[in-house]
Amino acid sequence: MMQKLFAFLCAAVVTLAPVVTAAEEVKEGEAVYHTIKKGDTLWDISEKFFNDPFRWPHLWKRNPYIKNPHLIYPGNIVRITPDGIEVLTPDDIAGLPVKPLLPETKLVPPTPPSQPEPEAVEEPSIPTPPDVKKISSQSIKRSGFVSKEELGDSGAIAAGKDDEKLLMVAGDELFLSFEDPDQIFEGKRFTIFSVGKEVFHPETKRFMGNIVENVGNLTITKADEAIEGRIDSVYKEILVGMKILPFKELVNEVKLVDTAGDIDSIIVAGIEGRNELSENDVMYVDKGAEDGLQVGNVLGVYRERKAAKDPLDRKKLIPLPPKRLGSALVIDTGDNTSTCLVLDSTISIVVGDYISTSGPSE
Repeated sequence: MMQKLFAFLCAAVVTLAPVVTAAEEVKEGEAVYHTIKKGDTLWDISEKFFNDPFRWPHLWKRNPYIKNPHLIYPGNIVRITPDGIEVLTPDDIAGLPVKPLLPETKLVPPTPPSQPEPEAVEEPSIPTPPDVKKISSQSIKRSGFVSKEELGDSGAIAAGKDDEKLLMVAGDELFLSFEDPDQIFEGKRFTIFSVGKEVFHPETKRFMGNIVENVGNLTITKADEAIEGRIDSVYKEILVGMKILPFKELVNEVKLVDTAGDIDSIIVAGIEGRNELSENDVMYVDKGAEDGLQVGNVLGVYRERKAAKDPLDRKKLIPLPPKRLGSALVIDTGDNTSTCLVLDSTISIVVGDYISTSGPSE
C-alpha cells in the first residue's frame, strides 16, 4: 500500500508557495514544501533546513508508517516544519496547488526522415504437384464403348492383301474403307474392334451405342484411291468387316481436376457388358464434354431410394435421400458420353445408378 502511495507522489510536483533556499530556516508556524530530487537524503534535508544533519531521526518520527526512511523517491513531496519532516499523503496533496508530472522519458535518437517502406518482395512460389490417379484396370485395353455417332463415322477392313488368309495377324497388310477418305493420311493410327452388345438408355430406352472389343491396332501405309494399312498389334483374331476408329493412347494416370459445375449422369453400361461393377471396373455414362465433364473429374456414385410410407399416415410418402455407393473418375470423354473408372464402392454398382459432381450427403 505504501509503495502505491509513493508511486502516486512521484507523479506530482508542487508549485511551491515559498521557494526555499539553503540559507533559509524553517520558522515557527510556517511550513515549507520540498520536492525530493535525485540524490536527496534525510541527512541533507536536515542540514539544509535545520542546519543540523543529525536531527533527521527526530524529524522523521512523523512518518511512523514508513518503516524504512530510505523509501523516499524523487518526486515525493514533503512538508517541513519545526516539528519534523512529513511525507504528504494524496489527501494532503489535494489541497495544495500541484500539477501532475509527465512520466520520466528516456532519451531516444531522433527519428530519421520518413522514407517509403520498401515494397514486399514475394518469394517465388513452388508449384504444388497436381493430384494424380494411376489407372490400373487392365480391361480398358480390351473393351470399350462406342456411341452410335462414332459407330456411324467408323471405317472398316475391306480385304486382306493375301486373299487366302482368313485370320490376319501382326504385319499383315490390308485394304480399308472410310466414309470420308479425304481425312485419312499416311501414318495415321487406328484401333480395330469388334462390335458387341447394343446399349440402350436405362430410362429413356433410346439407343446409345455398342460395347466393343478392341482386337488390335493398325497404321495407314498408303492414302490413295485404295487406302492401305498394316497391322501393328493383335489381341484377338482380326477378320474382314471389323470396324476401325482413330487410335487413342491408353491412359496410365489421370490428373485430378475440379468439376465445372453441377452435373448428374446416368450409368448406361459396364465394361464388357457387365451388370455389376466394383472398384477398378470401367463404366460408361450418358454425359460428355459438351455437358461439362472433363477427364480428371471425380464424382460420387449414387442410387435413388424409394419413398417410405409414413407410419403415422399411410396415405403419405416420405421422400428419402439417395444412397451413396462410392466414387468414380472420368478417364475419357466423348461429345455426349464418358468413360469412368470406379475408384471405390461399398456395394455393387449397376446400370441405372448415377454419378454426380455434387451429390447429396447422407
